[in-house]
Amino acid sequence: RTQHTTGKKASTMPRKRKKHNNIKGKVSQRCGPKGAAQIVEGVYISGEYFARDEGRLRSIGVASVVACGCRAHHPDQFRYLEIRLSDKASSDASPHLNRAADFIAQSLCHGNVLVHCKAGISRSATMIAAYLLKYHHEDLAQTVDDALAVIRRSRPCVNPRPEFIEALSSFSDQISWLDERCQVNSKNGGDKDRDAARGSLMNASGQEDHQDFSDF
Repeated sequence: RTQHTTGKKASTMPRKRKKHNNIKGKVSQRCGPKGAAQIVEGVYISGEYFARDEGRLRSIGVASVVACGCRAHHPDQFRYLEIRLSDKASSDASPHLNRAADFIAQSLCHGNVLVHCKAGISRSATMIAAYLLKYHHEDLAQTVDDALAVIRRSRPCVNPRPEFIEALSSFSDQISWLDERCQVNSKNGGDKDRDAARGSLMNASGQEDHQDFSDF
């Protein structure tokens, strides 16, 4: 019994360390600095390390890049949207959400889109969540929690700072309100007219002006 107890104590710590390392290894495959994860069809997330490598971008069919708080590394090779946003409590993500969502949606006709920040955890996830809330509001992301759950299925480490989540919540509330209003204005117009109405109403509601990125 003494040997068993002693052996048990001696083996407890190694087993715990091994388990921790295994979990870390599994997560790092999807959250490590060298990798990118596909969130929905055509939309990828990564850190800056991956975004620097032109070959890696081409290997996953990227044609457009949203760079959050990072410079455009290959402006002559890919279409870029540079978002000047620091990962600080004082930073306001609100002015960028609608623009990022529209850029992602319109860029998909050219190929896949990579959204990245420094680590691929906070700012990039916030912009993808905005895209999901605006363009997949009915099928995937009716709430901010829904949007983040979709992202975390592919990249479990994403963790937008509280201030960004608050901005997303306001963005989501606005989209829900606009959808209700658009239903009245476009009962017979179908989804296309409803989406057009949503875009014009969002501009009128104080969001950053809608931009056409087709020639960006």
